[in-house]
Amino acid sequence: MDQKEGSRSHTANGTVSPTAEGADRRLQIEMNCLSPPDSKSGEQSPAESEAMAPGTLTYGSIMSIGPDASTVNLLRIDLERKINRHTGEERATWDNRAQFVLSLIGYAVGLGNVWRFPYLTQKNGGGAFLIPYAIMLAIEGIPLFFLELAVGQRLRKGAIGAWNQVSPYLVGVGICSSIVSFYLSLYYNTIMSWCFVYLFQSFQSPLPWASCPHHFGENDTYIIDAECEKSSPPSYFWYRSTLNTAPTVESSPEFNWKIALGLVLAWTVVFLCILKGIKSTGKVVYVTATFPYFVLVIFFFRGITLEGFDKGLMHLFVPEWHRLLDPEVWLDAATQIFYSFGLAFGCLIALASYNPVRSDFLRDTLIVTICDFFTSIFTAVVVFSILVILFQQRLFFCLQSASGTGLAFIAFTEAINQFPLAPLWAVLFFLMLLTLGLDSIFNFVCVCDVLLSSRAGSVCLICLILSMCFATSTGPYVFALFDSFCANIPLLIVGFIECVAVSYVYGLKQ
Repeated sequence: MDQKEGSRSHTANGTVSPTAEGADRRLQIEMNCLSPPDSKSGEQSPAESEAMAPGTLTYGSIMSIGPDASTVNLLRIDLERKINRHTGEERATWDNRAQFVLSLIGYAVGLGNVWRFPYLTQKNGGGAFLIPYAIMLAIEGIPLFFLELAVGQRLRKGAIGAWNQVSPYLVGVGICSSIVSFYLSLYYNTIMSWCFVYLFQSFQSPLPWASCPHHFGENDTYIIDAECEKSSPPSYFWYRSTLNTAPTVESSPEFNWKIALGLVLAWTVVFLCILKGIKSTGKVVYVTATFPYFVLVIFFFRGITLEGFDKGLMHLFVPEWHRLLDPEVWLDAATQIFYSFGLAFGCLIALASYNPVRSDFLRDTLIVTICDFFTSIFTAVVVFSILVILFQQRLFFCLQSASGTGLAFIAFTEAINQFPLAPLWAVLFFLMLLTLGLDSIFNFVCVCDVLLSSRAGSVCLICLILSMCFATSTGPYVFALFDSFCANIPLLIVGFIECVAVSYVYGLKQ
């Protein structure tokens, strides 16, 4: 036995106890200095407590760390025991790799794929737009997606903790991401409340937006609402019956109880899904990440059976090559990649932090980003094959409304009116929008893993109260402000700082 080993004596349970001479008091973790708690109760037995070396520190009821631990096996601890070597606490992990990949797909494939990408494609040169979109995928989307997964998986913390660990000066990056995610959770759940309102009203025939409201005048005269007659039944139902939009933002707000009830239901669903952290959301993504594809396939086969569907696809994909010289086309491609993948929100870092350190996140990055790319194209095909009905009737109207809420709640609902069994198609469509939005909501709310503890209920309650500003007649104007300003500039700044921080602060070699 050498001198170093001779200065130590062994206790009954195999841990190493330092003698008074030559004891190393640095608190560092070593595999043989960790005593796991009792497997049944989660607490140490009396025998283990007596055998523990004097001065041993414990972190919660997870692990006990001896005072004489050395730097040996630090990486082995991370890999085999799933323990955060900086705190000594065990990190929750996904039950399997499928849950992680489905969570990433559910987060990346969202409402923007359905109502933003088709509009941008037909606006920016049809098939020609796919060229800058694919280039931006390669030089912007995949690298940043890979970077955030790498940071989360290696440091095993949420956005705030991870950037604070890279450098205390970068904690503001994580805070900014969390604030933006908080704003977006209010924005997204408002859309979910609209979907709930439409979903519940889809269980009737005929659909309430299929015709204009009317009343009987003198001599039983059948009088149609003049405002509805000037626009269309779906537009009237959206702006008047559902939102009750005020004439201007300065108008006195009136409370909208339909939207308020929708918000209560939406935030209740979110709370129940994140109540137990990734253990509950990991199960939910099996449905929320796959159901939209099921509905898209159904709508695809319905669309290709419509007369003239090829005209809609030609309008979408016939390339206008001269548009490639327009810088705005490239800017739209870069912006769509940025928001479609959910970069700089901190959600990817949080999701990857529950991964084992050895997980192949490069493979996951390629799977998710390429899946999102082809999902966007497939969604555009579905949307324009369905909207061919409106192209044949009012082309200008369809082009003006084929983006954002106009596509989902006006153009698509009018197309559904033309289908047999229209209520069934309406239920499927709004269920798809709900599942697309809920995946993003889970990650926006849970971007800081501290929110997954007992405070999840308080966070959802606060968000519900703040969301009530959208449940008024002036709420649509507030929603438009959120849509335009709450995320654009902050996310660009965060994305740029992330690249600089990893390259020059953390160091590429690490």
